[in-house]
Amino acid sequence: MAKAAATLGGLLLILLVVSGCAGNSSAPKSLSFDADSDKAIVVVGGSILWAENYRDPDQSLTLHWQAFDPKTLRLMPEGAAFASLTRAAVRLDRDDPYPPVRVLQVEPGSYALVAAGSGVSKTFYVPLQDRYKSEWGTKLVNDFHLDPRKYIEPQAPVAYGSNHLFTVEAGQIVYLGHYEFTRSSRYLGVSPLARRFEDEAAARKALAEFPGIAGTMITLDPAKPSQSASR
Repeated sequence: MAKAAATLGGLLLILLVVSGCAGNSSAPKSLSFDADSDKAIVVVGGSILWAENYRDPDQSLTLHWQAFDPKTLRLMPEGAAFASLTRAAVRLDRDDPYPPVRVLQVEPGSYALVAAGSGVSKTFYVPLQDRYKSEWGTKLVNDFHLDPRKYIEPQAPVAYGSNHLFTVEAGQIVYLGHYEFTRSSRYLGVSPLARRFEDEAAARKALAEFPGIAGTMITLDPAKPSQSASR
C-alpha cells in the first residue's frame, strides 16, 4: 500500500511539473536580448473576472499560441508554439488589481491564439479534430488536458479579423495587450470573447525587470487584420 501511495504521489508530482512546463514560457531574468538576437520577445497580460464567488483551485490563466502559415492561413502542426501562464489570474471584482504582465522569449514567426484556459478547462478558438466532437458538433474533450494541440485540427484554418493573429520577427519586442476573460461558472471555461485593452505602462514595467532586454517595444492588436511588427 505504501509503495502504491508513493508511486501515485510521484505521478501527481510529474503531472504538476509537466503542467507548469506546458504553460510557462517566461523569459529568465538574466536573459540577454537585442535587435541582433535570433529570437523574439512577446509581452502579454491576462486575467479572469469571475461572475460568481468561486475561485478555480489554481487560479491561473494560460493563453496558447501556435504558428500558422500566412500564405495558406492554416496552422502549422510542426511549427513553433508558446503559452503564457499567469498565476493568480482570478479577479472577483473589476477594482481588483491586474496580475503582472508576462514577458516571453519565442521563436520568430506568425502565431494564432488557439485556446485559452482557466485551470483545467479550455476554450478553443480553432476547430477540433472530428474524433473529439459529438454528432451535434459539441466538444468531447477530457478537461484534464495540458496541451490543446492534441485536440485541435493540425492544419486548422484561421482568418485575419476573426482569430487573434500576429507576426513577429527576430530581434523584435511586441506587446499584444491585456486579455481579460470572464467565467460565469466553475463548470464552464472562459468566455470565447475576451475584453482586450492596452496598458503600455504595465508592459514597460514588466520589461524593466529584465535589464538584459534592449530594444523598442511595439504594440500590436492581434484582433485586427494583418498585425505584424516592422522595424
